[in-house]
Amino acid sequence: MATIPDLTLEQGMPANIDAEKTILGAILLDNAAHSEAAEKLDSETLLSTRIGGFFLRMTELMNEQRAVDIVTLAHELARYKEVESVGGVRLSRVPHETCPAGR
Repeated sequence: MATIPDLTLEQGMPANIDAEKTILGAILLDNAAHSEAAEKLDSETLLSTRIGGFFLRMTELMNEQRAVDIVTLAHELARYKEVESVGGVRLSRVPHETCPAGR
């Protein structure tokens, strides 16, 4: 009889920057996607520190029951002086670059 391989992740979750970007894009398109993502991720488990910075601010906005959209997110990143650390002027292109539906 064949044995089922153990698929548990010994070193944490797999890292894939494109997948992480897609998660951010999904949250921007539908804020309800954040709750499912937050069950498995936090800003420190994400591979890219840039993506982690976005996710942290998105999480804070959600916890404050505020909308997560590009304008509000940009404002929060500017308020914390994090615009450059997450990509600077490219911020305005986040929805288009982070979600396949936006391409």
